[in-house]
Amino acid sequence: MRMQREFIKNRSGGSYLHVYNHITSEKTNHYPLADEIHQDKFFVICKDYLVKYNLEVISTVCMGNHFHMLVYCPEEKLSLEEALMAYNAFHAHKKYPPKVDTDSYEAEHVQEHCNDISEYMREVQRTYSEWHNKICGFKRGGHLWQARFQSQLIQSSAYLWACLRYIEMNPVRAGICPSAGEFSGSTFGRWCENGTHCFEEAFLEHIVSLANDHDKVSMTDFKTYLTSEFDRLSYTDEMKKLMACGQKT
Repeated sequence: MRMQREFIKNRSGGSYLHVYNHITSEKTNHYPLADEIHQDKFFVICKDYLVKYNLEVISTVCMGNHFHMLVYCPEEKLSLEEALMAYNAFHAHKKYPPKVDTDSYEAEHVQEHCNDISEYMREVQRTYSEWHNKICGFKRGGHLWQARFQSQLIQSSAYLWACLRYIEMNPVRAGICPSAGEFSGSTFGRWCENGTHCFEEAFLEHIVSLANDHDKVSMTDFKTYLTSEFDRLSYTDEMKKLMACGQKT
């Protein structure tokens, strides 16, 4: 399997973003996103808010005191009817879901911000912060996050492919685990553990489509390919470390 290297074709003005942020804390050893319960909650929050946003998360990793996400932001917005359906779907689990129509402020607000990465990340980070502060039960000064969030624009297929590998290889390069498939705080690790990709539809459209003859490539084929690719990257990194140590002696 080979990956295409050309520049990404314009998708109606949409854009790919590498999104990330760090947690700030008065405690030097405070790594909430290293805990499996916190990782699970972060993934749930990310998926829950996608219900009312016209955004597509492709890959995510929780790294103790920070996270990385690969997100596609389309240019087109939802129609008012679609925004209303999205709003109602998001609140459907409540005991007394609000009753709104297409003329309501709520539907118009969802339509206006449905492809707004800033609004999405604001809600994700705020909701996680509220849950974190409630479950931790200790006093903490200041905000949980160092900043609102940071992002880098991805403008080529090669960069998109490299960004995916960078995100999923983070726990390996940090020395947390020997292989990307063993880390439950990442989309690839959860894919290997559960047999399903958290964001399969987006992954198929934006990553598997990078492969030559992608119409013939299944998710199972691509997972096998990624496993060998991550193993190759791990081996290459280890060899570089050994070579560096050899040069010092």
